Amino acid sequence: MAHKWLLLIVSSCTAFQAPRRPAALHRLGATSTTTTEMFDSAEAILQREATLKIGNVRFTRVLEDAGDDTEREPLLYVPGIEFRGISVAAQLPNLLENAYDPWYCWVDGQDRSSFDEVVDAVATFVQDKGGVLAGESMGGLIATAAALKLSDSRQIDKLRGVALINPATSYDRTPWPLGGRLVSSAEGVAYAGAIGAAVGLLASDGSMVSKSLQEFSSLDFSGLTRAVNGAQALADLVPPETLKHRVENWLDGGCAKTNERLWRLRRTGRSTNFLVICGEDDRFLPSKDEAERLKKELDAEAIPLRGGAHAVLVAPQRLDFGKAL
Repeated sequence: MAHKWLLLIVSSCTAFQAPRRPAALHRLGATSTTTTEMFDSAEAILQREATLKIGNVRFTRVLEDAGDDTEREPLLYVPGIEFRGISVAAQLPNLLENAYDPWYCWVDGQDRSSFDEVVDAVATFVQDKGGVLAGESMGGLIATAAALKLSDSRQIDKLRGVALINPATSYDRTPWPLGGRLVSSAEGVAYAGAIGAAVGLLASDGSMVSKSLQEFSSLDFSGLTRAVNGAQALADLVPPETLKHRVENWLDGGCAKTNERLWRLRRTGRSTNFLVICGEDDRFLPSKDEAERLKKELDAEAIPLRGGAHAVLVAPQRLDFGKAL
């Protein structure tokens, strides 16, 4: 089932290469990835140093082989609320295999950069590198705002495409403006537990949760131990005050600044294409409805993934992000 689904998504998800046509609805096959394994695959991401820095925003190039002679297209991944690249870690081998030169941006856990400062750094990077700009969740909001900035300066055509994965441009139509503040008011173990529950129960799809439950029912608690450690590591990456800053400044403020200006991305003659990938069962954000909205607002191709939740990138066996682009 998973292989069949992969063939379908590769054949129809061609927003950056072919004329647009109505998007097909794809059923997501069962995953072999648990939420815990998502944290495990991200360990290397967290250990990498920055390749360059623009303002307070760091940019890390994944490819370290100076002798690599493959002609590659730059791709910048803008992460979600943790802003470190955890979700895309499992996709990096696929991106390299498909001749991309992947980068991701991040800031440290104590950073208090404004939304505009982060957007400016991302826009500066992709204006110089070109290629593909990809943003997931909160990163989708930032990527959209960076595309707006490039469009306003008549520079957006330097990008081949913009890919938005469950973008948080829908954040202002959810209960999260209150929920995020409640989570950030917790402390210590309670905060780590709230973060872990949000990722484990809301970001994960049903098959990811089901696999974890199967491990526990067979008395295999190694995953549970790693999940607890992963939740604590995530809480350390995004301390409560940092989460509060990102909720209020990046998400609240970013949505207010970005959504009212989306029409500016429909400029006549635009050559840059937009792709929206959404999990139909996203419990974090109303991503299915948002994909339909952005399809109209941005003249984008929308690819709904039936059975997909918020973290659709974490299982490369189901979605080969490199081929999808």
